[in-house]
Amino acid sequence: MIHERDFYGSAEAAQKLGIELHSLQVWIHRHPEYRPNRRINKDDLIWSVEDIERVKVARAAKAKHGNRNGNRSKGKQAKTTP
Repeated sequence: MIHERDFYGSAEAAQKLGIELHSLQVWIHRHPEYRPNRRINKDDLIWSVEDIERVKVARAAKAKHGNRNGNRSKGKQAKTTP
């Protein structure tokens, strides 16, 4: 019988979310209400399965709306034909 672990580090949480660690760090900096309360030390967060799921649901809800710049990434120009 396979048992899922109860807690994960930030790198493992990011991997479970399918994003890079830096992206997770930026996201929780912008949305501190999703930062888990448990920590190993000042910088290392401890994520429960529920914490990861809350972030996954919140990110999916925000992704539906796209970004405010017409769904273009910063620095990319729209293609124009001469």
